[in-house]
Amino acid sequence: MAEKSKHALVFGASGNIGWGVVDQLLSNYPAPGTFSEVTALVNRPLELKDSFWPTDQTIGPKLQLVSGVNLVEGTVESVAELLRTNVKDIENVTHVFYFVYKSEPDLKAEARVTRRMLEVALGALEPLSSRLEFVVFPSGTKEYGIHIPGGIFKAPYAESMGPLPDGAHDSINYPGMREALTRASAGKQWTWCDIRPDAVIGFVPNGSAFNLTAHWANYLSLYTLVENKGAKVPFPGTPKAYNSLYNEASADIIAKGSIWAALHPEKTSGQIFNIADQAKPESMKERWPELAAYFGLEGVGPEEGNHALKPSEYIAKHSTVLEEAGVESSPVFKGEFLDSYGYYLDFDRHMSLEKLRKAGFAEEIDPNQSWFRAFDRYKKAGMLPSGTLALNRAGAALVNPRREFRLLVLFPGEATGELHGELVKASINDDNIHYTALSYTWGDPGSPGAIALNGGHMLSITRNLESALRQFRSRAEKIQLWVDAICINQLDDEEKSFQVGMMRSIYVSACRTWVWLGTSDPTSDNAMDTVQAFQYEDLTSDELRLLRREAWDGIGNLMRRSWWTRIWVVQEVLSSRKVYVWCGFKKIDFECFVKLEEIRRNFAFRLIPTQPFANILSNWTLNQSIVTRGGAPLFEWMADTHKFESTLRRDRIYAMLGLSSEDSRGAIVPDYTDRTSDSLLSTRATAHFLMQQKRLLPLQSGYYRKADDLNLPSWVSDWSTSQAGYVTLVFESEYNACGKYTTMTPRFSPDVKHPSSLPEDAFLILEGVIEDEVKIAEPMPEVPLYTGTDTNEDLKSRMLRRDLTRSTCGRWETIHDSHVSGGHTGFPPDFKVPENARITHTGFWRTVIADRLLDGTGPPGSEYSKHFEDWQAGIDSEGATDFRNAAVSHCAGRSFILTDGGRPGLAPKTTQPGDLICLLHGADVPFVLRRSGIMGTREGCYTFVGEAYVHGVMQGEYSYKLGREDLQRSFKIM
Repeated sequence: MAEKSKHALVFGASGNIGWGVVDQLLSNYPAPGTFSEVTALVNRPLELKDSFWPTDQTIGPKLQLVSGVNLVEGTVESVAELLRTNVKDIENVTHVFYFVYKSEPDLKAEARVTRRMLEVALGALEPLSSRLEFVVFPSGTKEYGIHIPGGIFKAPYAESMGPLPDGAHDSINYPGMREALTRASAGKQWTWCDIRPDAVIGFVPNGSAFNLTAHWANYLSLYTLVENKGAKVPFPGTPKAYNSLYNEASADIIAKGSIWAALHPEKTSGQIFNIADQAKPESMKERWPELAAYFGLEGVGPEEGNHALKPSEYIAKHSTVLEEAGVESSPVFKGEFLDSYGYYLDFDRHMSLEKLRKAGFAEEIDPNQSWFRAFDRYKKAGMLPSGTLALNRAGAALVNPRREFRLLVLFPGEATGELHGELVKASINDDNIHYTALSYTWGDPGSPGAIALNGGHMLSITRNLESALRQFRSRAEKIQLWVDAICINQLDDEEKSFQVGMMRSIYVSACRTWVWLGTSDPTSDNAMDTVQAFQYEDLTSDELRLLRREAWDGIGNLMRRSWWTRIWVVQEVLSSRKVYVWCGFKKIDFECFVKLEEIRRNFAFRLIPTQPFANILSNWTLNQSIVTRGGAPLFEWMADTHKFESTLRRDRIYAMLGLSSEDSRGAIVPDYTDRTSDSLLSTRATAHFLMQQKRLLPLQSGYYRKADDLNLPSWVSDWSTSQAGYVTLVFESEYNACGKYTTMTPRFSPDVKHPSSLPEDAFLILEGVIEDEVKIAEPMPEVPLYTGTDTNEDLKSRMLRRDLTRSTCGRWETIHDSHVSGGHTGFPPDFKVPENARITHTGFWRTVIADRLLDGTGPPGSEYSKHFEDWQAGIDSEGATDFRNAAVSHCAGRSFILTDGGRPGLAPKTTQPGDLICLLHGADVPFVLRRSGIMGTREGCYTFVGEAYVHGVMQGEYSYKLGREDLQRSFKIM
């Protein structure tokens, strides 16, 4: 074995913290190669397949799992023999993580037992492991007296506090364990430290009565099953407990802190360190709504008085519900632990992390995400009720390889009667299945409706869906429907993942699809009749003008309904054989709305509002043909649908996979099981688009404003937002800034062949050349885009944007003229600048419109110099109007720049002096990059700012003069 290799031995590896330590070590924390071996020691039998640790042994330390390590009944000799015979490479163990605990009714007896267990472990291990360097063990906040009513010390708790009063101190096991470690390590090469968390957020693969996460997860899952999704769940406790401050610690952060401490003995030897997910204390007032929302509930404060059931009482009352949901009786699920949590811990108990931060460990984790990860792990392990009772009674889980799905058999009934139905299983592979698929919006989850399924269990559904089912229900016959909210188990993320992957097939296999726009209103019936009439009557422009304003207003209201903005509906209708649209009692062919979009474009542009679906309707026949032929690249769909809305960020991508080409479906697979994967999904999607396109078009399209909480690499686009930062140049014609280097093969760090292997903080590596540097950057002031329906307010917003653009361009021209001397270009001395690239007045006016009008043609003629002057002087003319429209469009969200070489340009609003103008392989336009500075391993890296127009280089004037070797500089982009 190599001299510097490290072997970690984890006692109590299946417990709250021990499991997290093994998980982090196998995930290569803190860096690949730090540990070469990990041995997990457990008492109760545990097979590797049931541990839920990372299973890929090719990319991390080698793992061995040893069961039967009983420190309570074992002796030094028996445990030593077990380690000697079962732990490979025991002699090379370097770091021990000791996370073993034995509860006893008598606290003083518990202190004696836990000390003896540690002494047995150390006595057995020391003679076997000559390379031992460090031992980590955890104490807890009992040393601050949190188990004593009202607490002892005043928060924030610091490690220097103590000891507890006489009597209380003797009943705590941690001082005795530290004394045992001090004695055992005296005069030895190894040392130790004590990591001290409060409440632990963790996962235990074989159950534990002391796991807070399992208790809360089971209670809230049960609450959802009984009360239905959307119900309000009061915090089970007192107002004082609800508002008391604390800072919990996830097993992940404890594991990271423990590993860090073990690797830095010069800072941690013999020390005690408080640890938590974050230094900022919070209360259940902040946490409870987040935990409840994970389970589809609305978390609210405690109920007044003592009327609410305590968690253990609630669980006992509904024990049969748990049994029907497939949850076996277990101490994990009885809930007594929560009773004391909500009623007993009613004082501030947050800890100071100052000592740990001064020592050098500064990592933090969002506590909400820690809870979500732990909940996900319990769901994956099948240890929680993961669905509604109706679905469990309908025939257990669906089988992915058989491509199974559920259908709703909706029973007949009167319009106002209760909804009844049953769920049956079917398979896409079946030839003889007949059903109608629904396309609708879920609507407001508040004040939900319900449907009785499979024996009378009431499943909560939204009011909009309830109204649709009442409309579609027959009075005499059963009908078969596919309805996503009912037929997919919404509490089972694994099932959601593979069912979403089947959605196109589900709609293709349906006999028809019914679109539900919602219930009728005073104008909708007439609007539906009018839209249908458009389809069958070829009306002239004059006849259309004779329509009363009320008719157009009704159609406008119809097109403002939320269905037209929902991202999922694009796949649903484009995949369907035949589509009908319902609004109240009215039903018409979907093709009527294709005709309506043609009328809107040609005649009624200002009478009917533009909605995201307009782009799909205007290319309806082409889109259907594309889907029939196997789909288009996902990147192209993302560009076409960026204005659509979704509740979940990832659905902006997942909703279009069914319409995408095979390589896109292979690169990105729907996954709802990891709640932290939104940024990872965006990273992998952008990487896939670059690999697929072999051009930098995805970076040119990455102009949308990024959500702050995603923390994306600078080169990664936030595909979940529809807020454009500026109008991209990607849709303009015939730019060719990089000359003949129009394609590229992206590289990444770490180096991967498939985007599914990329981590979320991956680097993008591109080739090119630094062409110039930004000297001046002057942003265009922002005017918020008006999105309402008031035409007067819309006109006012447009006029403000026009006036502001005109005045700002006038100011930019003054800056340009005062900084640029005639004829100075910045090109190499031997390079002859083409006449149209000289830095003159012509260069300026062409820059503010990116040398393109909005008609999609090439550079405008020289007469537009006069149109620019007219626009600046406020003179109206057709040419001045065309120029104004182009300037308003191209300058929004951008800065006017001047480079060191004297060239004017337009760049993203965030551009700063000192940023670099770069020509990159695979790009039509220059890009702005920013030096990252010297930051450890990030030296020589860059951040991506965005695309740019730089006058005089857009047609390859610079790049064509360079050799290939000049364009091969590598840019590592963070």
